[in-house]
Amino acid sequence: MLRFRQSHLFISLVFLSFLGGAVFLSALGFAAAMERTTTFRYFDQALSGFSQSPDIVVWRQNSDLDRPVTPQDEYEIGKAVAEAWALYAAALSTGDPQYLPDRFSGPALMRTKHASLTALMNKPQQAQGSSVAMAVLHHNPRPVFHHMDGSVLVLEDRRLTARLGLDAARNLTDLRLSLDDTLTILMNESTGWHVFAHEMQGSTFLAPTQAQPSPARPSVDLPRLAGLNYYPAATPWRQFWPSYDAAIISADLDLVHDLGANTIRIFLPRSDFLDPEAQPTNLLRLEALLSLAHERGLKVMPTLFDLKGDYAQHLWAHDDAMLREVIPVLAASPAVVLVDLKNEPDLDYETHGQGLVQAWLATMAATTRQIAPDLPLTIGFSAAGPSVDLPEQVQGWLDVVSYHDYAPIDGAAERLATTMAKAEGRPVMITEIGTSSWTLLAGLPSSEADQAEKVGARLNALAKADGLLIWTLHDFPNPDAVAVGASPWVRKLQSHFGLYDSDGREKPIGAVSRSFFAKYLSESLDE
Repeated sequence: MLRFRQSHLFISLVFLSFLGGAVFLSALGFAAAMERTTTFRYFDQALSGFSQSPDIVVWRQNSDLDRPVTPQDEYEIGKAVAEAWALYAAALSTGDPQYLPDRFSGPALMRTKHASLTALMNKPQQAQGSSVAMAVLHHNPRPVFHHMDGSVLVLEDRRLTARLGLDAARNLTDLRLSLDDTLTILMNESTGWHVFAHEMQGSTFLAPTQAQPSPARPSVDLPRLAGLNYYPAATPWRQFWPSYDAAIISADLDLVHDLGANTIRIFLPRSDFLDPEAQPTNLLRLEALLSLAHERGLKVMPTLFDLKGDYAQHLWAHDDAMLREVIPVLAASPAVVLVDLKNEPDLDYETHGQGLVQAWLATMAATTRQIAPDLPLTIGFSAAGPSVDLPEQVQGWLDVVSYHDYAPIDGAAERLATTMAKAEGRPVMITEIGTSSWTLLAGLPSSEADQAEKVGARLNALAKADGLLIWTLHDFPNPDAVAVGASPWVRKLQSHFGLYDSDGREKPIGAVSRSFFAKYLSESLDE
């Protein structure tokens, strides 16, 4: 049977080669080839971002081949496959196919060029209607044929794919997440491996999609969470993981515990957990921090992809690769109570388009659910409205509704009540509240007493929430301009949100928080 399949593949290759030659010699053949792209519609949609991370392409065991596929072969071919779809993604988004020959040849090159040029021609129409895009996030190939001279390889690939539709206003109209079974023929040419031919063989869709609502999922049983967002005072935002200091973090977690809190929310920047040089060390540091928290009875809410600045589809595979390294660490820790997929993604709507950001959120949730089915998920929106104003393709993946409440205090209780009414029985948590204590002159714009009063009032107004976290444990002498901006005024305000000042002194807000946490958590035990 194996010999028969190999012979059949050789015949197919000869036929495809003949067809490719005919296309270049005949206008009629060219037109026919273009018409056949409808048969390969998934190929015209199947792209991802290239990354040299080995996790984008994870090989299945070789079948019985005439020529073995060595580890070096796997590296070179995997890199070529990932780069091919990234180049195709870039070509579709820009309409510029000039780099496609770097990783495509033969019929595959013709089809990808045609698809990218068609996308360019359709851009004026898309301004009046809708557009379709896609990303391949992860490859799981198995070689089924490898020529004795190493010139031809045939792969059966099972890969995670996201297909999305956006309307003229860049709103999400459709999202289909699927595991696709494909067959790909690669040729080892003078400049390396090239995708020569490709076809879809089947798909399994992952709910929720537009056509498949969210499957019934038991509501999560979470404790009431009360705590703080956490960075060390001297190393917030981008400095945290590169400057990780276990002694400082241990002392800070003792402070959190002494305040009567039971939870910290931490941030995992994409750059620190994707960079192949930094990732191994930072994964070990993450494990250590989770252990330190668990030793003190503290729960941890990790927030992923902090400071992410690009949602282009050809980069989604990078994010998938990060999840496949980070999520197993989080799922294995008893300290992790809930994973926040992204901090305030709604603030990216205007720049990147609401639909594209929401499609990315759903896709990352789907990947996380694949890796750790039981890990509770949320998204920390910047305000109450966006946390429930979501399409089913996003909302259906989430176990908890969460948002940040910095809006006027007078409406805090009403915003919470409205959100809880729309949450469909899911827990609702406010994962950031806070006020600066910075004083410029005569108690203006604020003061430590003013901070304590305002935060206390907001905590009481939101006491019916299932979780409340204050921003933040410490004042920051030098807040990160990338995170808060370069305005001196804003930087001063952002540097004084802590319960402890830059000298380590507890501010009046500390006593207010300690008193509230004690009552809030004791009430949850009585319920």
